Amino acid sequence: MLGLSPTTNVSSNPLQTDSSANYEIRFNPSRAYSALRSLSNSCNNVDIRVEASLTLAKAHMRSVSACPEATREARMFGVKILSNAFTMCGSSLNSTLRGLVTAGREVAGIYETGGMGMSVSLEESVRWMGRCAGLGDVESMCDYALCLEMGHGVKEPDLKKAFDWYLRAAAAEGDGEDEEEFLEARGEARFSVGEYYETGKGGNPVDHSRAVMWYKRGADDGDEDCEVGLRRLADIAKIVKGIKGMNVDGVDGVDGVDGVELVN
Repeated sequence: MLGLSPTTNVSSNPLQTDSSANYEIRFNPSRAYSALRSLSNSCNNVDIRVEASLTLAKAHMRSVSACPEATREARMFGVKILSNAFTMCGSSLNSTLRGLVTAGREVAGIYETGGMGMSVSLEESVRWMGRCAGLGDVESMCDYALCLEMGHGVKEPDLKKAFDWYLRAAAAEGDGEDEEEFLEARGEARFSVGEYYETGKGGNPVDHSRAVMWYKRGADDGDEDCEVGLRRLADIAKIVKGIKGMNVDGVDGVDGVDGVELVN
């Protein structure tokens, strides 16, 4: 991070003093702000522009705690800067941009609860969650999908679109960062995908084979609901296969998927 903070303590920063050279570098908030504005507007390196914009946005958005007289307009300007940063970064999520997702989720939370003196807007909250999802953040994908599924902050529920986001989250690959949180979010997404296939939710055809496949993958991620789903379909398969001549669409294909032996 570039490190602009309304509460920067000069004496605590070893980079700002050098006793052996007998000089002191003093922190100048005005110059730091100007430098960040310049970097965010004109630097050729997109990652640096995004970092500068993110730092500026945080300074504005959090000014309410460091500077009580800060206006709502100042905080709104911070949100605008953050929005520009999202536009600049495109759709590739890497370690440099991870802070962008964190800040975006914070904005979503502010709009949802009306924090920092901002007006409550569920529509804006969901819009920001969607922007974070668009960067490839699995937790944001799941939250955004749930909003679409429940009709939270949108005109009406959209189960098909929700399923698409659950599926994207379920198929995501981790990058080694925050692995536990990643697996938890992906496991939840895999349960949702399995549930859609098991029940025919969102206009999907009932497909127990695919339901089992996703429940198994979610169980591998440690999701307990997926384990319950596997056992439930195993019990259904046993009952159906135990009744001579009975056939239920999709049930015959549930055993032996991805190495899961559901029927004894």
